[in-house]
Amino acid sequence: MVIIDRYYYDFFVDQRRYRLNLPRWILRLGFVFVKKPDMVFCLDADPEILQARKKEVSFAECARQRKVYRALTEKLPNGHVIDASQPLEKVVQNVQGIVLDFMAERAAKRMRSRDLPREST
Repeated sequence: MVIIDRYYYDFFVDQRRYRLNLPRWILRLGFVFVKKPDMVFCLDADPEILQARKKEVSFAECARQRKVYRALTEKLPNGHVIDASQPLEKVVQNVQGIVLDFMAERAAKRMRSRDLPREST
C-alpha cells in the first residue's frame, strides 16, 4: 500500500502551488498517462477549521480549494470525503474502515477468480 498526500489532482485545483499555468486540456491529457489510485480521500472541514490548523493560503483561497477538492472527490467512483472536523481518532477510524473494506473486497474478488473453473485444452 502506498499513501501520499498529494497527487495529480492538485494540478486541477491549485496550479499556483507548482508554479504552473497550463491549459486544462494539457492537464487532462497528462492525466491519461498517470497511474490511478485505488482510493482517494478528501479530509474535509470548514475553512475556519482548516485555517486554524494551517495557514498556507488566504481564507478565500482555502474556501475555494476546499470546495473544488470536495466536488472532485465526490465525482470519483473511488472517492471518499471524510469529516476532518471530528476528533483525530474518529477520522482515523473512518479511513481505516474504508481501507479495510476495500482490502476485504479485493481479497474476496481474488478468491472468487481462483475458484472459477478453468477450461481444459
